[in-house]
Amino acid sequence: MRTESKVYSMQQGFVGHHPFIFEMQFISISRRLSERFNDEEFGAHIAAERDRVRELYKDGIVRSIWSRTDVPGAVMLLECADATAANDAVSSLPLARRGMLEVQILPLSPYPAFFPLKATL
Repeated sequence: MRTESKVYSMQQGFVGHHPFIFEMQFISISRRLSERFNDEEFGAHIAAERDRVRELYKDGIVRSIWSRTDVPGAVMLLECADATAANDAVSSLPLARRGMLEVQILPLSPYPAFFPLKATL
């Protein structure tokens, strides 16, 4: 069960509670290792990959997912308690478990321009 989290800004310190930010956010950028695996090998695991992504979406971990148009792969927006949980979620994907993906996971923080400026006395 998710609960409301405190929102922090590096410049302003504690800002308050935000009802839409529950956990840390991460971007996962993956690329299929097509130089090591052929289409048949990927095809054998695509249904399971899609099922696992749907489970992670249903659990609120995957918030959005996009297919890449530059190379075969995907970009996912994840919400997890920490970097370990984000890595665990991505590592649970069938293609990742089989070493068929190159994956980069980037931590995100709120953009500071959306927070009120501190009053100066």
